[in-house]
Amino acid sequence: MIFSVLKCVQARDFLLHPDGADIPHLMDHLVICPTCQRFFSANEPAFERLLAQDPLGALSDLAVEAFRRLERGGGSGSGGLDAPPWPVVKIPGYALGEQIGQTRSSRVFVATQVSLDRPVALKVVRIQDGWQNHQFVAREAAVLAALKHPNILTIHETGIWQQGIWLALEYCPEGSLAGMLDLAGPWEPMKATMLIRKIAMAAHCAHELGIVHRDIKPANILIGSNDEPKLADFGYAENSSPDLGFETPLDVVGTPAYMSPEQAQSRPLDRRSDVHALGAVLYHLLTGRAPFRACNNFEAMMLAAHTMPAHPCLVYPALSRDLGEICMKCLAKDPYGRYGTAKELALDLERFMNGKEVRAYPLSSQEQAWRWVRRNKMVAGAIVAALTLLVVSVFGFAILSLWAMHERHLAQENENRALEQQSAAGSMAYLNKVQRAHFEWEYGSPRVAVDLLESCAFQYRGWEHDFVTTRTRQNQVTLQGHAKDVNGVAIAPDGKSFVSASDDGTARLWDLTTGEEKGTLLDTGGIPLRGAVYSADGSVLAVAGKNRLVHLRAINKQQEVVSTVQTAFVASVNSSGFGETIALTPDGATLLCEVEHQGIGAWDTHTGLALRQFPDWPQGVVRSVAVNPAGTWVAAGGGDGHVVVWEVATGRKIWTIRINEAAVRCLCFSADGLTLFAGSDSNFIQALGAGDGKLLREFRGHQDSVASVAVSADGKLLASGSDDNLIKIWECASGALLETLIGHSDTVRCVRFASSGHRLVSCGWDDTIKVWNPRASQQARLPHPGSVIRCLNFSPDGKLLATGAHDRLVRVWDSHSGRLLHALAGHNDRVQALAFHPGGELLATCSSRPDTTLRIWDPVAGTQKSIFESEGPTVSKICYSPDGKYIYGACDGGRILVIDARSGAIVRSFQAHEEASIGLAISPDGRWLASGGDDRLIHLWDTTDWSLAQSLRGHESPVLCLAFNSDGSCLASGGEDARLVVWDWRHARKVTTIRGHTGGITSVQFSPDSRCLLSSSFDKTVRIWNPLNGDEFITLPSHLTASRCASFSPDGKRVASGSDEGAIHIHEASSQMESFRIRGGQSPFTQAGFLSSADLIVTANEVEELSFWDPGTGREVAAPALMEDAMPDSEDGKWIVERRGQDVVLVDKKLRNTRKAEDRNRLREWAARKD
Repeated sequence: MIFSVLKCVQARDFLLHPDGADIPHLMDHLVICPTCQRFFSANEPAFERLLAQDPLGALSDLAVEAFRRLERGGGSGSGGLDAPPWPVVKIPGYALGEQIGQTRSSRVFVATQVSLDRPVALKVVRIQDGWQNHQFVAREAAVLAALKHPNILTIHETGIWQQGIWLALEYCPEGSLAGMLDLAGPWEPMKATMLIRKIAMAAHCAHELGIVHRDIKPANILIGSNDEPKLADFGYAENSSPDLGFETPLDVVGTPAYMSPEQAQSRPLDRRSDVHALGAVLYHLLTGRAPFRACNNFEAMMLAAHTMPAHPCLVYPALSRDLGEICMKCLAKDPYGRYGTAKELALDLERFMNGKEVRAYPLSSQEQAWRWVRRNKMVAGAIVAALTLLVVSVFGFAILSLWAMHERHLAQENENRALEQQSAAGSMAYLNKVQRAHFEWEYGSPRVAVDLLESCAFQYRGWEHDFVTTRTRQNQVTLQGHAKDVNGVAIAPDGKSFVSASDDGTARLWDLTTGEEKGTLLDTGGIPLRGAVYSADGSVLAVAGKNRLVHLRAINKQQEVVSTVQTAFVASVNSSGFGETIALTPDGATLLCEVEHQGIGAWDTHTGLALRQFPDWPQGVVRSVAVNPAGTWVAAGGGDGHVVVWEVATGRKIWTIRINEAAVRCLCFSADGLTLFAGSDSNFIQALGAGDGKLLREFRGHQDSVASVAVSADGKLLASGSDDNLIKIWECASGALLETLIGHSDTVRCVRFASSGHRLVSCGWDDTIKVWNPRASQQARLPHPGSVIRCLNFSPDGKLLATGAHDRLVRVWDSHSGRLLHALAGHNDRVQALAFHPGGELLATCSSRPDTTLRIWDPVAGTQKSIFESEGPTVSKICYSPDGKYIYGACDGGRILVIDARSGAIVRSFQAHEEASIGLAISPDGRWLASGGDDRLIHLWDTTDWSLAQSLRGHESPVLCLAFNSDGSCLASGGEDARLVVWDWRHARKVTTIRGHTGGITSVQFSPDSRCLLSSSFDKTVRIWNPLNGDEFITLPSHLTASRCASFSPDGKRVASGSDEGAIHIHEASSQMESFRIRGGQSPFTQAGFLSSADLIVTANEVEELSFWDPGTGREVAAPALMEDAMPDSEDGKWIVERRGQDVVLVDKKLRNTRKAEDRNRLREWAARKD
């Protein structure tokens, strides 16, 4: 390498006396002695080894002197003489401006091409400065003229001036990339990647024409307008195309910091040398420094030839590993280790920019072997010569097969890793949403909670999502039947039925006890209905229509229409159709309604004749009307914020007041008639004195206009519905917000209390009607007397819940209703543990000393079946074998008892732990019994011969509880150290250690599907975990004292927990019916159905645009080739498509029917409750 650059030295004299050599004299001899040149060229490897052995000797001095001369312009020609002064440059047709660059032989000016009035970079060269420089410029002009690419500097024109030649080049106002590197550190990776990708494509364009640039570096990359990079300075380009008409210049050219090893060693070059330079520039951009740091060019060339640069990720740790590997692939010492073409580099950079997998992987062992063969051709040839053609063929085939297999394996691993990462990210995002939704619900942002829950991806939803969703919807029943917005409801005074009015033109009658639709009272043929109201005695029903008709119905006790009157001539609702603008006196004799733009009037409900118009109404429309319970006063609210009260009988105005500037959307009187509640577009409710209009209090909490208000029959509660889709329940006396009801997905248009006060009916613009029990709760609390709950468990069918307490009683509850069925007495001390027989017909319980009995009960009949006496130590835990033949007991003395479940005889007793045995669990197949003790050990016993199969150590304090998952492959343990450990017990391996509780773990159990892990603790909490990674799904509402026990119901929908204060909580998580939801967005869906032949869901929006969806994933797909009529049900009958507001959902049909039955039962229960 060195001597291919130095070219000449007095060889023999130097070899005989290297240390005494006169280095400057030798350098003078370099330029004139071809013999020395040939000698050193022939013996270059020997001199390289000599330099490596003695880098500080005379040979190194010789190299440094040579580079020093080259750098200052020495060598053939003029040596170090000063260049003659430059004359004034004048080029016809160009107006020269500022000089922006210079070399010894050339100058570059900003100029204007006069004929085209465009800026150019004018490069002028003096021939007398060296004919070779003239050749470089001519070569550059030829190359630039031949190359046409947006990222290659464009040459406009060339010519001759008095001392040389000139070139008119494309002007790049931003200068070179080198100038930018001087001003900043590492570039932003995407910016650097985009720039190098463009330059790589430009280099590829040159390569395709047989041109190798040989000097790609930051100084030769110019930045044009719009920050577009341009590859420039092709003066040193190597040409393999005879069409361009120039020869390749000197053997060694380039910039040492960026040149390839083959350039530094004067080996033949190809396009891969430019790939190396591109990688070096990319390295500089990404790290803020060149690949090598050297004191002089000689050292830089040595490093370029023999040393790999530091990995970019080590220089700049924040850099992407993929981008670092791309750099290192470009900078490979072996050209075959680089990208084959600059285009391949550009494509890999593009893959990186698009987030796709790049191909710049570290070399596999097979690739390294193959490269070794290529570097050691003689040795490899000798090996190959000794083998037969058949062996060579087989060997080659095997190598290729292994390589392909390895690549496929790597690709598969990367794909799996990407899928795992995507799944983990999706799971984490889902978990964060559920936890935040729970928090928002707990701390007063119910709308945010529902939005978060609805945005959760369906594939991740589990118990925790169902729990929080159930919590937001527990106290409601949804009724559907109307095809459009439901604008009003009116509840019959007896509380047994109600009427709904809708934009679909129908008024429908519903059974409030069952939720069933009983019939259609009115059908206008599509003319929207805007509201409905009953008289207090139930004799008259009034329904307001948008066509300015009020339909009056005389109703008998059977809710049948007796007669109909239409007040078509004067009565009307306001023109917007919004607002509660009709009212009836309690006796049903008088209808009070808006007169268009003239206030309100009164009509006889029997004849439909007008009685009077109420005077002194301010200008504007009436938005709401209400009558006091006595029927003596009528109040009206206006669009400009006025409220006016008159006497019904005389029409005398009592008072008028403007409560605010927003429209008064709704009015209602309190049960005693002393207070008037007004809701408006100001987003809050005002309580006014009915006699004088004085402001008593305000109810603030809604985020949008209040559309409806209603007072309960006992006058204690006020309900309000709003455009924020929420219903709020307030205490009338204090104005305190008691509860927020969430369920409607659009404006709540009307709210009404039933006479009992237990039920509230609402309707809205989501096409639904909802019946609520504002006083219901998702968290059922069983009426326990307060003794410490020591243990509890569900029966196998989930119908019963058994609890054992310190008051010595075993209680059996109806797990659904919370009703106490039996209180079983017999134990003489606290009940330690209990277990249901696998068939559910028996219940086993045990007690503490001095009562050491094991008792068997009939939980249905509430009788004791048998009692087994034991003189041994206290049994702290018991469980049945899956076949029900044996009862296993863990004792305080560290022994395990095997008891015959039929006779009570102890079949086997053995020492399991050195101290007390506390935890006990049996695997689902009955073969493995797990025990945990005070000795901090967990033992697994083979029940076929009672041998010790496995021992586990992972707790720092006694093991309190154990549980197997559904297939018996995993075991969960909880200890006094507040840790939960999930074990792959067969391999004695910890799957995960969960730290979240702050007190000892009192119970642990897997959900029936093993997806969740339930735990209770002395820290008063009950928590749900992910058993695979230890993430906390949710913390259930806390007990006031230590939580002693918790259990899943067999169907996994409920969790029961007990605590030291004697409280028993049952938390419900009903399965959600939706499989996925398709958002309607700005174009709500109006129709949806199944295309059975194509197994697709089709939807249509308001402008009749069709979309098609995959029912398996919910993703939009292309239209099928053949169309057919859409059906509401899937072909197998399992699924049904429903519209929910603006969206479409896929619903489990069986679960929906089950839910309807549950809703009917819930409505009956609410109707049966007494105040």
